[in-house]
Amino acid sequence: MSTHGSLSEVERFNLLYKSSFNKVCNFACFYVRNKQASEDITMDAFLQLLETMKVESVDNPMALLITIVKHKSLDYLKTQVRREAVSYTHLRAHETK
Repeated sequence: MSTHGSLSEVERFNLLYKSSFNKVCNFACFYVRNKQASEDITMDAFLQLLETMKVESVDNPMALLITIVKHKSLDYLKTQVRREAVSYTHLRAHETK
């Protein structure tokens, strides 16, 4: 049973958003080391959490949110590695011409 008793899912979400946005953003920043990217990841994660809460009951929204942020942060890092590899390959190709 929820510790918030009679709060609706939207009210639970709003409470979580207001009380933990900065903490969650700092968690994302720990992974990605980029403030703007961590804010984007955090916003996307909160939106994903809200969409999930609209269709199913979430017993521990903070735990789910942290899991979403972790996965989004790792996806961001994978994308950055690929971009750097492509840039390096492109640069090397121009050096040999």
